[in-house]
Amino acid sequence: MNFLAIQCLEQYVTHNAGMDPSSNSQMTLKLRIRDQKSALTLAFLLALTPIAKADSWSYPATRAEKIFTFGKTKIVMVTDGTADRRNPEFTMQVFKDGELQAQVRNLSFETVAASPDGHLFVGLSNRGIPGSAVVVFTDRGAVTMLASHRIAQFDYCDKSVSIVRKWYNEDDPQIRFGDENTKAGTSGITLRDCRGQTVDLSDAVLKAYATAERKPR
Repeated sequence: MNFLAIQCLEQYVTHNAGMDPSSNSQMTLKLRIRDQKSALTLAFLLALTPIAKADSWSYPATRAEKIFTFGKTKIVMVTDGTADRRNPEFTMQVFKDGELQAQVRNLSFETVAASPDGHLFVGLSNRGIPGSAVVVFTDRGAVTMLASHRIAQFDYCDKSVSIVRKWYNEDDPQIRFGDENTKAGTSGITLRDCRGQTVDLSDAVLKAYATAERKPR
């Protein structure tokens, strides 16, 4: 029964039933109609409200390493769940010629790409834990761009309460560097987003932070 039908029925009961408005039978019917209206309103609001998928996770109680090698540069992603399996420690280590150049905590990503000259690297993540969506850094470990899922709001194709933050095509990211020598900056880097569109990385990050600013806190 829609809202218009309910209103018509209520008016009919009040004006055309020929009953005393104070009678128990009519009051009971009006209360039932109001209950129906309240239930329909609640159902309508619930239908409009996006429901995020619930998460459940637990990391192994071990120290695991994932290694990416690009020429003389080695990038090691460390996940240490020995102290806390639900909130492990994440660390990015950058090695050059076998020597540790930098170690940055609370960074993790599934995809890494290197510029043609091997001086610049892009790390991307579709995971909300620890939250590092974009990390651009040099072969010396200097971070030149960082975007977090905890603050920025990307154009997600899939999202859960804590873990899933799908914003780029992890299977085929197609990361491209605009200039042959990209040591000086991050301009010109493009990738494929989760909707199959080629986007500029800097533009995507700026848009994600702008979207977060517009959302009510």
